[in-house]
Amino acid sequence: MVVAPIMTQVTLVLVLVVAPKPVPVMTHISASGLLPVVPTEAKDLIAPDGEAASPHLRALGPEPLSAEFSPDYLAGALRGKRTPIKAALLDQRVVAGIGNIYACEALWRAGISPRRSAHTVAGGRAARLVGAVRDVLAEAIEAGGSSLRDYVQTDGELGYFQHRWAVYDRAGEACAKCVEAGIEDCRIARIVQSGRSTFYCSRQQR
Repeated sequence: MVVAPIMTQVTLVLVLVVAPKPVPVMTHISASGLLPVVPTEAKDLIAPDGEAASPHLRALGPEPLSAEFSPDYLAGALRGKRTPIKAALLDQRVVAGIGNIYACEALWRAGISPRRSAHTVAGGRAARLVGAVRDVLAEAIEAGGSSLRDYVQTDGELGYFQHRWAVYDRAGEACAKCVEAGIEDCRIARIVQSGRSTFYCSRQQR
């Protein structure tokens, strides 16, 4: 799945290219702007106004920074779900676009254990989690994302949000909340959930 940018006179439109396997999408600049060069093996192009009709996008949940992603929405989407809340946050049918790093960070900020059953995240917990997700993503965008291995921004610059990680990739380190509370024997733990690394503080996240 590849996202290719197309520049118009005043807007940047994202065109989603869905292919049987990952394919490169190159761009070139012309008089009309930045245009994608789409490989022939790409089997479907989704126009900017065609999201609702696309079988690839219809089942996606709301974007986490949209008004639709509210505490009431999240509590309703999680009702009856017995999976861990961390797995539910990575389910694109619940909310679209939260990655593993940001799920870990948001759960830590909200004080919610990644092991907690998703259906129990309602009321105040849902409100804290929605707020934490929004804050984490807004800060990550401002910092240019998190640079891992070969990730860079479109201008070639590195992202810097990895310097603000509180728990992700910090197994064995002290939890900042515990340090602030004067708890000296607390350490961030790493577990594996659905094949993905999860980092959290068992004292601060319930």
